[in-house]
Amino acid sequence: MHSHSPIWTLIEEADPLPLQAAASAGSSDVHFWSHALHPVTQSTPLQLIVPRVAQYGVAVPSLNDFLVTTRWMIERGADPHAVAPATCTGAVSLRFQAKESVVEVSHAHMSALTLAVAVLRSEMRESQLNRIRPQDYDWTQAMEALTKLIEVFCTVTRPVAERLFVDSSVVKMWERYLCHPSPSVRAGISFAFPPMPQSQWNSS
Repeated sequence: MHSHSPIWTLIEEADPLPLQAAASAGSSDVHFWSHALHPVTQSTPLQLIVPRVAQYGVAVPSLNDFLVTTRWMIERGADPHAVAPATCTGAVSLRFQAKESVVEVSHAHMSALTLAVAVLRSEMRESQLNRIRPQDYDWTQAMEALTKLIEVFCTVTRPVAERLFVDSSVVKMWERYLCHPSPSVRAGISFAFPPMPQSQWNSS
């Protein structure tokens, strides 16, 4: 997916239908969702969801959109365990005017799952301090939202393997050979496998 693609903006907006339409139009596949990094920050696709869920004032309908989008992305191949590189500049940074509460967590060396857990821990710490500083922001709703996101990260199943697309003419050719009535033709089919390393030979 090219850097000018709108798909990254749509991920951050977490509007499921436009995102799915853009992904289909761009022919994004399992390989994209499992290997892509943001063209600017090098964050993983699912890391972009975390700050939006963790931010102040997430309404219930908006949260549902984020969760639906997250499920769809994981089912498409996005990996909650994919780790952003050390060069990643993305970060969750939540600050509130006239409030002392601050949450800052870098994306680098983090997966979407570990990032969400780290942000949740920071919010829990700020929530504890809120008992001492009652004028601070109440993190309760944000923590509940992050907990739901973490549950999605941990429960939604990714594709077992990446799809391999084969031209239909190749499939038809193999069907003709494998279903050929002549045993001699079928016997002429051979498969080439790479040699097994000697360390894996059965010595018994």
